[in-house]
Amino acid sequence: MGKMNRWIVSWISIAIVVALILYMLPVGACYHMADLYGIEVVLNKPYVSYNLSRLVEVGNVSEVDYFAAYAAYAYRSHYDERLIVIVSIQGLKYANIRSAVGDQPSIVVALRKANVSVKQLADNAERVRSELNWQLETLPPSDVLAGAFIFTKAVDEAEVKLFLNISKPVDENFTVKMGLLVRGVESVSDELAAKIKVEVEKVLDRIGLPEFKMILLRIPLIKISLFRGTPEQEKYIAVRIQVPLKQEMLVATVFMCKVEYSSSKLNVSMLRVDEAEKLGWEVWVKKTSGGNVVGFFLRKNVSGAELSLEGAGMCNEIGLSFRIERVDEINDTLLNEFRSVLKAIGLTEDLVKKDLFEKYAEIRQIMFTPAYSISEDKVRDALKAELEWLVEKGVISGLSKDDIEAIISSAKLGYSGWNDRLVWCNGSWIPYRLMSGASILRYSLLPPSYFMLKEGMQGGFPGSSGAFEEEEGVNWLSVCTYFTVSIVIGAIIALLAHYLVRRKVLPER
Repeated sequence: MGKMNRWIVSWISIAIVVALILYMLPVGACYHMADLYGIEVVLNKPYVSYNLSRLVEVGNVSEVDYFAAYAAYAYRSHYDERLIVIVSIQGLKYANIRSAVGDQPSIVVALRKANVSVKQLADNAERVRSELNWQLETLPPSDVLAGAFIFTKAVDEAEVKLFLNISKPVDENFTVKMGLLVRGVESVSDELAAKIKVEVEKVLDRIGLPEFKMILLRIPLIKISLFRGTPEQEKYIAVRIQVPLKQEMLVATVFMCKVEYSSSKLNVSMLRVDEAEKLGWEVWVKKTSGGNVVGFFLRKNVSGAELSLEGAGMCNEIGLSFRIERVDEINDTLLNEFRSVLKAIGLTEDLVKKDLFEKYAEIRQIMFTPAYSISEDKVRDALKAELEWLVEKGVISGLSKDDIEAIISSAKLGYSGWNDRLVWCNGSWIPYRLMSGASILRYSLLPPSYFMLKEGMQGGFPGSSGAFEEEEGVNWLSVCTYFTVSIVIGAIIALLAHYLVRRKVLPER
């Protein structure tokens, strides 16, 4: 295949991926799964004060990174050591408090990745400095971070900073955080944002993290990455009781077969993909204006089995991916469904054979559930015990026994997290979302690692992971769960086209 043909196949693959992502991208946002199993209260009642240094002096606490907090510490509950206590300092107006620091990113996103090579990223970062003319600051590893880099470059009148943090692995997975900060200008125009986008895209490609481009490099996000100074707000102490979580995975058996076919008799522009509808298949097809490049996706349910066929072809070459789900074994009935649809759309029936299929165990869903069966009453009792203990130790002052009783009477399991934490308002304790003028967040967060049950875990807690963004007037969070299945499906079609570029095609028939 010539260079031009390779270029065309690559770009039609990208177009297919983008189309699928835009079509299937979820709207709205999710909640923090851990919030369902916690109770949290912000002590914003007048005359309640705090001295967090007293908590540190007591010992047996670990400093942690807690969402939307200026500072936070975790320890095991004195009431029930299975429960986790988080004592933090929070505000009621601004969640994105890290953007107030001049040397911290305004926008942060995070992805979980396996097999991250910090050394390779460091080598790639050096190439960014030498080849793309970015300044580079390499930060030393810490108890939480395996590596950290800060890239700086002038784009027109703006100073652009790109932050890359790689956490130490948890369960063999790294959390990679990417942050962006723009300084030195009063506002970021669309034109400037586009220039910044181009420059940062080059960095992400060079360091080997192109997946961040779709999440971080959106023009509206680049425009709000401008440093705007420190927002002022009152700070209050907050206490959270959390039931630890465990991770459960829903695994499905999948049979897959990939075939690449080339024939002088094949012309993909003549394929009758829409004919599959007559056989009961759901059909999605995309062709170029000339018709010489085709991508399609077919799906059908046969007696409970889920069949799908994906294809990407150009001129007289095509790559196909056959997939069977919800069965324990492949039978001739299912294979004949594929053969019938291949014939109907204009391909040879014998492209699909039983011995070409491979069996996989595919993770469909990751769920976070309580690690222990602990009742709501027990969690409330734990909150009462911890509030009394914190008052006794001088960490909290001005909180009476009547105050504690009022808090406990209002507390319910699930009243935790930014939107639903209990706050003092007009003489009673209510969920924050019911407070007049509340800054409601739409967010989706993976549980921090110190919320997860660890075998033999004792003593302190490891650091957490998470990221969020804040727009003017609307607060919202974007993390790796943002794209989910849509990227997976799109990537499959892109890979099929890739097979055409680096192919070992079947002999002509």
